[in-house]
This record gives sequence, structure tokens and C-alpha cells, in this order.
Amino acid sequence: MNIKSVLNLLIVICSIVIFSCNQNNNELTKQEIDKIEEEVLLSYESFENSLSHGDLETISNYYSDDSRFYWVENGAITYPTGASAREAIKSFYPSLKKLTFTSLDKKVTPISSSSAMLFVEYEQVLIFPSDQKIEINGAMTIYMEKKESSWEFIIGHSSGKPENQE
Repeated sequence: MNIKSVLNLLIVICSIVIFSCNQNNNELTKQEIDKIEEEVLLSYESFENSLSHGDLETISNYYSDDSRFYWVENGAITYPTGASAREAIKSFYPSLKKLTFTSLDKKVTPISSSSAMLFVEYEQVLIFPSDQKIEINGAMTIYMEKKESSWEFIIGHSSGKPENQE
């Protein structure tokens, strides 16, 4: 299966999940939906700020130890566990001079009082010690669950295309 087929399949799956989420939303009140959207966005903004500031401890806390966790990048399961995602992040960051991560668009779809889907379009700039710069425009879809007082990533998918490599 080629990458285009995999991405099309993921779009279909995400559409089904979002449709199902919207059906379940009927059980939530407008106030509950607004509260979930606000909590998820605030949580994600903390994650985004941590990415740009290299706060590895905060970033790591988002990747759940839940047994259902996995993360797909560009059509392949890249991180089968939260621990593998955390280890990759902690290994990668020291190789960078700077990382800038900016969200362009965010959409929260509450599923229940403790779960939601988050869609984010983003721009990411990676600058290496050699001053090599990689710009990535991409999108993420993340299934999040509320654990105690924070929201964690349970299942995620990101895809991006390097647009400028110097």
C-alpha cells in the first residue's frame, strides 16, 4: 500500500471517529462541551509552549502510559508506546539548536466528559547546530483522555512534508 492510500484510509477512519464523536456529543450539554474544548485547548497550548522551549519533562507527561497508546507518523506506527515516544523526544532534542512549533488551526471534538479528539494544523521549524533548517507544515489528530487533572495523548497521528531544507 502506498503512502497516498494509507493517508486516504486514515482520513476515512478519522471521519468515522469524528462522526461517532458527534453522535455521542448529543449526550453532553453545551456547557460541558465548552468546558472540554477549553480544557483540551489550554492543555495543548501548554504542550505547544513546552515544545518551543525544550521543556522535555512537560512534553513527556503528555504521552500516556495507557496500554492503548500508539503514535503514527506519515502512515506508519512510529511509537508503539508512550515510553517509546518519550525516549525518542529526549534523544532528539539535544541534537537541535532550536525548535519552533506554531499551531495554525485547532479543532476539538468532545467525545465524552473525559475524552476528546483534537485536530491541529501546524508549522514546525527545526534548526540544527550546523544551522541546517527544516520547515515542516503538517497536521495532527490526537485522541486525548482526561487523567486526574490533565489531558494525555492516547492515540495520535501526525503527517507533514518538509518544504524547505537548507
